[in-house]
This record gives sequence, C-alpha cells and structure tokens, in this order.
Amino acid sequence: MDNLKPHMKTLGFGHRASRHMVLEQNGKLWITVSAEGASFFLDSASAAVGLLEIDLIDGGESVPYTYEAAVGSIGLKSAKGSAKIVIDTAANALRITGEGVSLRLDAKTAPGMATSINTPRGTELTIGSGRYLFQSRTGKISFDDTWLLTQFHSVTPVLNLAADGGKFDLVAYDVPADTEPLPVTKTPEECAAENEADFLEFCGTLVPVTAEWDDIRGAVAYRLWLGSRALSNGEPGIVNNKLVSSETDAWRQSLTSFAFADADKAVPLILNLPIEYPFVQGSAVLRLLESGLLKKTSRATVYQLYDALRAKVLWLQENRTLGGVFYYAYRFETGLPAPKIFAVGEPVASPDLYAYLITACEALAQLTDLTYNDGEASRWRTRAKELAHDLVSELWVDNTFVAKNLYTGETTPADALLANMTLTIGKLLPVHIAAPLGDGDFAGFGILAAFGLLRAGSTDKARKITEKLLKSARENGVTDTAYGAALLALAHETL
Repeated sequence: MDNLKPHMKTLGFGHRASRHMVLEQNGKLWITVSAEGASFFLDSASAAVGLLEIDLIDGGESVPYTYEAAVGSIGLKSAKGSAKIVIDTAANALRITGEGVSLRLDAKTAPGMATSINTPRGTELTIGSGRYLFQSRTGKISFDDTWLLTQFHSVTPVLNLAADGGKFDLVAYDVPADTEPLPVTKTPEECAAENEADFLEFCGTLVPVTAEWDDIRGAVAYRLWLGSRALSNGEPGIVNNKLVSSETDAWRQSLTSFAFADADKAVPLILNLPIEYPFVQGSAVLRLLESGLLKKTSRATVYQLYDALRAKVLWLQENRTLGGVFYYAYRFETGLPAPKIFAVGEPVASPDLYAYLITACEALAQLTDLTYNDGEASRWRTRAKELAHDLVSELWVDNTFVAKNLYTGETTPADALLANMTLTIGKLLPVHIAAPLGDGDFAGFGILAAFGLLRAGSTDKARKITEKLLKSARENGVTDTAYGAALLALAHETL
C-alpha cells in the first residue's frame, strides 16, 4: 500500500503488532492508541478520537504541513522542514523524527483525565485511557500546560520538543508504569522497511486475484493486517477497526477467514469464538472443503470443526424448532440491524436460517468424508436434503420465498437479501426455484449467496455480480473488513 491517505480518517496508520496509531482529524495528524475495551457493537457509535495533535513548529509558531502515508511510514513536509513517523515494533514504540523544525504534541481540549509527570524513565503523559512514556533521543522536552488548581492535574497538556542542531528524535512508548521500556536499536528507515516487508508477507497469505483488482486486494489486505490482534479470550482475531474496538463477533471472524489461502490461517478465525448467530460458519468451512484446503490439515483440526458445527446444529434443533420448523426467536439472531421479516412478529421462520443450516449439514457431511465415516456422512447429506424439502414446503409461497410467524401463520415476503441467501445451498434447490434468484441485493451477508451461484452452475451470473461488487468497492471504498474478505474470495473463485 503506497498510499494510505484515503484510510487515515477511518482506519489510521499503525501495525498489527502495536497499539500505536496515527489518524487524520480536523485536517491534522493525531497520535493515539487502539481501543482496549470492547464496543457493544463492533463499530463503535463514537468515532475514533486522537489524543495528541502533531504540530511542526518554527520560531514558536505552528507551520502548515502536508503528508504522505504508506504502510511503512508517514512523511510530513513543510516550508521549514520535515518529519517522519514510524512504528518500531522491536521497541514497542512510535518514533517521530524531524529536521529543520521542532515538534509539538497538543491535546487541544481537556479530556477530563489528563496527567503529566517527569520521571527518571522519561516524561509520562496520561490522557483518558491512553498512556505514553516519552523519551527524547535528540532535542529537549518541555511542557506548556494549563493547570486547574482545584484538580491538581494538567488539563490541556502540550509536549514541546525543541530541535537540537536542527533535528529531533522522539520515542513514544506504550508500556505499563512498572515496565521498563525496550531500547531503540534500529533507524527509522529500518523500521519502515521491516513494516513494509511484514505487510507484504501477510499479503502472501491471502487468496490471489487478477491484476485488474489488485487495488481492492491491497485495501482489504491493509484492513486485515491492521485489524489483527488478540481478542479478550487470548485467541487471535481480526477486528473491523482497531481504532474503535478491540472485540468482534463469531460471524465476522468466519467471514474474515474467506480471505486466507491457507487453512492454518483460516481455521483459527472460525473457531476463535463460540459459534453464535448468524450461523455463517458452515459457509466458511464449506469454502475450505471445496477448495481442498482442509485435506492439508491434521485430523484433529477436522474433528474440531466437526464438533463445533455439529454442536450448533443440534442446539438449534433443540432450542429453535416448533413443530419441526426452525425459527428465529429474536431480531438480533439474523445479524441484520432492522430485519423486515419481523413485521409478522416472532417466532419467525426465515429462508436464510434454513440456508445456513443446510450449508452446515453439507459441510458436516464433507468433514465426515475426510474421516472415512461413510455412514455418518450419508446421514448428514440426508438431513441436508430434508431441510431443503422443508424450506420449499414451508416458505416457498406463490413463486417467492416468505418468512412466516409460526404461531399465527402470517407471512411476509422475504426481501431480496434473504431470498438470495438460499442460493448458498446450491443445487439442492429445485431448478425452477433457483433460477430466478441472484438478481437482488448482494451486500452484507448476501455476498455468501453469490458463492451459491457457483455451486448452482450459474458462473456467468456469479461473474457479473462479482464485477459489480468490485466496482462498487472501488468507487465507494471497502468499509467493512469481513465483507471485504468475502469479496476477495469471491473474486478469486469467479474471475
């Protein structure tokens, strides 16, 4: 990624192994740290906030600057001098170096919990949940603070770093108070080169696409690389936006797994969280099976996937059936923000839930094939066919799929997204039902349905939909990591 500027307001500059971040806010660059806690939803309702604004200083006055951002570094230029920002992963530090100007880091407004103190280790600055330990390798640090005497702490901390010999070199550590900072042993140029190499190595683990869509692959790859982090349970995961949340959910992790060309990279994303709604893990596992990737994994991995999928299918069978019909009990179970199918009330049987279940049964059958248990595999295939029959008999009404309240029998048309979701079961649908599908909305979960077009043999339609989605991503940007990962896999398989 040679140009990160389109992402600086939303994703920011950083590294998958570091909490240090830089983002653009109000026309300036700000330093911050990635979110520690979980947002209630993956994308926090509040935007990411910078902690300290970066100013270049000459003669005590701020000078305007422009910047260029790439994966390895950010370069700032002004009429008086320049600066460079890198992530030093070996020292777990943010490095800012400059020449011809001095540096100011300004909190601008009081966050309510700002403290600053000089210690033998360096200058410690705490703003809200963010904490920095600053050490100057070149230049002199001083504070320009406004003190609120009744509070006994700095309200608007400003760190000034005066250049020495026309140069400055600042190290910002992200370390606990009882931890000694690691020594700086590398030049900014070496750090930038290592970070670029790390990103390229990560890109090599993703599925390839045709050269025409390399820009989309690069954008998705950056979101995946930057969002990689340990989840609160200690398992590796990929969050949608590291600036605003440290958490994610099971279905997003499973969609994210689609981007990886190696089962050893994809499987942990499917299993790192307990399987919850919506039940997309079956599609993620089926993708690995149909591409032959699971044949290269251990028998233990196959059993892990089998046990996780089987447990969820059996839970749904026990807890979400009424008269043998599967249903959603709550709106959140659909994974959609405002599911229209609940216009008839709950419990509501919906075609997409059946699509998820049938796909899971197909995946379970193929997983069992790998363990040479023909009888068990046959039973899962039979169950998939039974569910496909039930789907059509219960929810195919007047040549369209509907959702149905299981108490009142009232139906409502399933919107294009839910109708198209049934394509994920491929050829199990009768031809006269499958043929008209695939002309609706394929955003969000609907992108899974596009894979169903391939299974149903509609390769031309799948190709056209993929190209449409890729063009939309090019025009509007990739704004969701999980969606982008699934789109990358779709482009790999269809183009």
